[in-house]
Amino acid sequence: MHMKQITEKRIKSPMPAYTAAACIIVFGLIFPLYRVYGIVLVAVIAAAAYFFSKKYFFKDKIIQEESEPVFRTGIAELDESLEQANVLIEQLRRANISIKNPAVSAHIDRMTRSGDAILAELNAHPEKARKLRRFLTYYLPTSVKFMQTYAEHEAAPTGCENSGHCCCFVVGFHLFSFPLNAL
Repeated sequence: MHMKQITEKRIKSPMPAYTAAACIIVFGLIFPLYRVYGIVLVAVIAAAAYFFSKKYFFKDKIIQEESEPVFRTGIAELDESLEQANVLIEQLRRANISIKNPAVSAHIDRMTRSGDAILAELNAHPEKARKLRRFLTYYLPTSVKFMQTYAEHEAAPTGCENSGHCCCFVVGFHLFSFPLNAL
């Protein structure tokens, strides 16, 4: 479960205003603007063009944006810890993008799903925070460091096969392996 909230944002199209401006220019050349009826007629035509083009041709664009989750447990320190943990889980996701090994990538996917589930559980039940303090302060940051370093080594020209450091990354896969029902 990815804990982002989706919000919609409307962006108004500028094209109806451009259509009305074009009508003012064109009909301003046709009708005499030095007379009141010419000004009123051009204004009415421009307003009609604006509303007609807005309704039928140039609709507002709706963009759906994902915003960061808001943790509201009632405990300021826990909310801050959950937000930091969410940032770390996002860093795991970004590291996963650059990892080519499908087995490692599958483990990171499982880790991020577990991390999201843990954050959701803590958000819903803040009284369980004592049990997961080590997860938030040690396991999650350590896993992020392991995976970022693994991604860097994998992206290096020599690759992981020549590096003696790659065997230590296996430890990172097991950091999230405790069951959620134990919470």
